Amino acid sequence: MRAGAGQPALAAVAGRCFSALPVALILLPLVLLPLLLLIAGGIGSGDRGAWLEIFAGPLSGSLFWRPLAGSLLVAAAAALLATALGGVLALLYQSTDIAGAGWLRPAAPQPQPPAGCRQAAARTGCR
Repeated sequence: MRAGAGQPALAAVAGRCFSALPVALILLPLVLLPLLLLIAGGIGSGDRGAWLEIFAGPLSGSLFWRPLAGSLLVAAAAALLATALGGVLALLYQSTDIAGAGWLRPAAPQPQPPAGCRQAAARTGCR
């Protein structure tokens, strides 16, 4: 590998990072400041025992633990279902010659490699 071969790629990454910097500087205060004020207001106001009541009080099961368990169960089921469905679609789409692949292509979009990777694969004969 010759010296300086990675420099154009580094410059491209740096250019993208610096172009996102103004957006981040604008959005961070607009998102984080209200969130921090909301948390500070909730913790700072009222009785400190109210927080303990939510987590360990007599109604904590119906106020916190049961809804948390339901949310985690739905999230886990959705992740498993999406993984299973995505795996089956990938297997059908890539490994077989199924009828109706034309309608499957927009339903299961695939990431495309960057142009540099496609050019390197064309030079080496890899797919």
